[in-house]
Amino acid sequence: MNKLFKWYLESSEGRKMTQTFKLAEKFEDNVDKFKDIFNMAKDYLNYDSQIDEDAFISILDHRCFTVNDFYDLNEDMETQSDFYEKFTKEYELANWKEEQQDGEFILVPDYVWCKSTDYREKASKIAEISMALYYLFDEWVFYPILFRSHFSEFVGRCEVLGIELPEIPPQKDKFERCMLYYQINEAIEAFRKSESDEEREMTKEEVCALIYGYAGEVLKENTNNIETAELPNPTRIWFAGASKEDYDTTLKQDTSVWQCNEATRRGDIVVLYVRTPYSFIHSVWRAVKDADFNPFDYYCDRIVVGHRIEVPHITNKELKEDSYTSKMKIVNKNLQGLNGVELSIEDYKNFQRLFASKGFDNSFLPQIERPELNLDVEIVHEKDVEEHILIPLLKELGYSDVNGEDWERQVLIKLGRNEKYIPDFVFFPQKLSSRQVKAPFMIEAKLDFKSVRQFRKDFDQAVSYVRPLEATYLGICDKEQIRIYERGKNGFFTEETIVFHDYWSNLKNPEVFNSLKKLIGRDVISRLK
Repeated sequence: MNKLFKWYLESSEGRKMTQTFKLAEKFEDNVDKFKDIFNMAKDYLNYDSQIDEDAFISILDHRCFTVNDFYDLNEDMETQSDFYEKFTKEYELANWKEEQQDGEFILVPDYVWCKSTDYREKASKIAEISMALYYLFDEWVFYPILFRSHFSEFVGRCEVLGIELPEIPPQKDKFERCMLYYQINEAIEAFRKSESDEEREMTKEEVCALIYGYAGEVLKENTNNIETAELPNPTRIWFAGASKEDYDTTLKQDTSVWQCNEATRRGDIVVLYVRTPYSFIHSVWRAVKDADFNPFDYYCDRIVVGHRIEVPHITNKELKEDSYTSKMKIVNKNLQGLNGVELSIEDYKNFQRLFASKGFDNSFLPQIERPELNLDVEIVHEKDVEEHILIPLLKELGYSDVNGEDWERQVLIKLGRNEKYIPDFVFFPQKLSSRQVKAPFMIEAKLDFKSVRQFRKDFDQAVSYVRPLEATYLGICDKEQIRIYERGKNGFFTEETIVFHDYWSNLKNPEVFNSLKKLIGRDVISRLK
């Protein structure tokens, strides 16, 4: 066993965490223990675990399995995989209510919760289901997965321990999202066996202690506090919706979790609208983490927001009566389906106009910043384009302005015996060998395209440089303009695969600059490396 794991499990904290997951043989003796685990999920894991205790107790009490008796599913099942697949496909979750029959009150099913084929609902109940299976089937391999809205944290903890998780299925494949739980169990069990030795076998409770205790402490030591860490400049603005239940709870927290667009990135601006009966814009937040895909959440894409600023409440009625906002598509849709809708800078400016009309000082609000580019310099040589335009632009896009950190100049690429290529700017290069280099992005700088013929020549040269890099994006610029191309589906760059083209002077417009940043900003390109 890894010495660090062993030291933790032998520590007072490790023993306490192990004991938390050690279950008694009788269900009655475990009721308080399960509550301890759920409270630990809320307090120790530092987020709202959103455990539905009624659902959990119903599952444990066998009353939710209304298609087949729970233990009948276990009969004639040769493998755990067979059992779990049959279990996933055939059981129904039901609400239960009291009815009076023959003078006695008994529980009867009220089928309004989840039908047997509602895999989306089942996937969202993995926290409760996994705890029930962990208790009921000790002889088989089931582990509790208490993460729902913060699945990326669970992934991070597994990475710390060396647990190799399976590939996460796409959002639309709801049944496979249910089956992902079983695949995760297999991965965790493989880890348990690999860490067991002749001296002693690691128990399932100890594995849980490592996931929920040790790995969490390691991650905490290596990450900044999301509430106080400095945020990057915002690139996009998003709408999100809160319910009436959130008004006196979530909307008053320092950080909270919302349904979002999968493209939301740390630093982005999030405008919160509260639904009926309030029906008004309530506050402006910042995304403090990137959007997180949560396969075990009913709404898969979630974002953590913080830095809340409450603004004057702009009602739905006011939005519909305003000359600008009344023309916004989302307002015309009566703000239905607003979660993850992207707002333009102009939309946001008009919201601020409405805030200001009620006496609010908009200087407190986060803004999409204009790049600080000094274009009033004499450009005589190609190197002037690089030093006075391109490198300052890279800094505004989030990159270091130092050669050798996020990008390298004049990277030598060798092909064959005599061929060599030397592109100007290569981003996040990975030198696989003395000859082979890969990179997600490259920019070639020229002094002046001059003519269509000259541009064609320069473009063909840039394409010859980018091909061996297997890059996703290619940039080419001169003293007047910048063009960005995306590799086509056939794997080639052509003039038809252009995705951005504008003049340097227009980049001072925040809308234009941010459209470029969304394509080749450091946060975007660094994910491709």
